[in-house]
Amino acid sequence: DIINDYLREALEHGKPGSWWRVLPILAFLCLFLAGTLLLNMLLWAFVLSKIFELSGWKPPWAGLGQ
Repeated sequence: DIINDYLREALEHGKPGSWWRVLPILAFLCLFLAGTLLLNMLLWAFVLSKIFELSGWKPPWAGLGQ
């Protein structure tokens, strides 16, 4: 909605709407979302490894890096 409002106002005032002003914001949002998802996955892997460790079970991924 924000992007559409900006472009609509630019057309009404005779200013050309430029995506170059909007692209950095979209790039930041995409990187923020990717970082959030990665952090969430790492947190779950850590929590699950601690649960497996405390219960005495070996996690299915144990020994994969050896």
